[in-house]
Amino acid sequence: MIKVLHIVHALTRGGGLCNFIMNYYRTIDRTRIQFDFLYFKEVEDDFKDEITQLGGKYYKMSEPSTNPSFIKEREDFFRKHKGDYTAIHCHVLFAAAIFAKTAKKYGVENIIVHSHSTGYGIGFLRKIRNYYLVKQARRLATCRLACSEESAIFMFGKKAVYKGTVAVIRNAIDCNKYIFDEKIRHAVREDLGIKEYFVVGHVGGFVPLKNHLFLIDVFKEICKIIPDSVLILVGGEGTASGSTKSDVMYKVEKLGLTDKVKFLGIRKDVNRLMMAMDVFVFPSVFEGFGLVMVEAQTTGLPSFASTSVPNAVKCTDLAYFLPLSAGPKEWAATILQNNSNQHRRMDISGFEAYDIRKQKEILENIYLEM
Repeated sequence: MIKVLHIVHALTRGGGLCNFIMNYYRTIDRTRIQFDFLYFKEVEDDFKDEITQLGGKYYKMSEPSTNPSFIKEREDFFRKHKGDYTAIHCHVLFAAAIFAKTAKKYGVENIIVHSHSTGYGIGFLRKIRNYYLVKQARRLATCRLACSEESAIFMFGKKAVYKGTVAVIRNAIDCNKYIFDEKIRHAVREDLGIKEYFVVGHVGGFVPLKNHLFLIDVFKEICKIIPDSVLILVGGEGTASGSTKSDVMYKVEKLGLTDKVKFLGIRKDVNRLMMAMDVFVFPSVFEGFGLVMVEAQTTGLPSFASTSVPNAVKCTDLAYFLPLSAGPKEWAATILQNNSNQHRRMDISGFEAYDIRKQKEILENIYLEM
């Protein structure tokens, strides 16, 4: 039995990272491969119950630091679990730098470094810190993975990518769940009280890189043209770099949009909510991939992302990219010019590259060859 310890910030349902891992966990051959999780922050809506149902375990540790108490906690954990794990799978920038040496000391031979980003973060000090953590991760990795070519180059450099020493593991989904259904659309719009409105949608945790404040400005411009518009925001509080939700709520109130913006929180029915939207907007400051863009296109939604989102998310002609420098007015104009005002029922055979049933074998083989 291959046992892999995944290291994440939190077990939240509201983040793309954990959803990515769980999509694979649900579909891999769990008679041969099992996942456990190490995390640092508690959240209200998590995957704990499902992890247990799938046969995994989860362990909470203090936020990593240089404090002797954390160093002892880390040492005690890997000593206790000596011989348990074939690999640690590091999904956060600091994980390899903090845990690789101790894990190896207690028998973990494989250090998987998985790049999910194309940026060092928001804020000068965070960027400096993460720059050095990335350099350490490159050196410590025995297996290099990334969610896109752009994120692979960011973490491991162009030479490593071109030499083929980095494997791209696509952020995959169950495409069948996203096939557009008119009945679902009407039911959700009725339930949310948005039946007669032009619905702008966004899915993402309230963290700086998701750029919600810019999104509010774009929506304000849309409302000037289509007054009967609604913005639905799906996502929870930030876990890694601080939450921006209070700032977003304040801006919504300040601009007089309170009745037009719905904060839906973390939801398990994102596929259904997307069917209720008219357009999907994703103005991230940077992304390793941006799986929600694929989900939106699979549902048949015109989808608009910043040019900071990897072009790999464009799997149909429904995806559009704009620079953030274009400003809210141009974003609003482009969105409305390219809104077909109706979903297009997509042929999911064109999404095989993002179908979890096709992609899970690649990750399985990586684990089984260790």
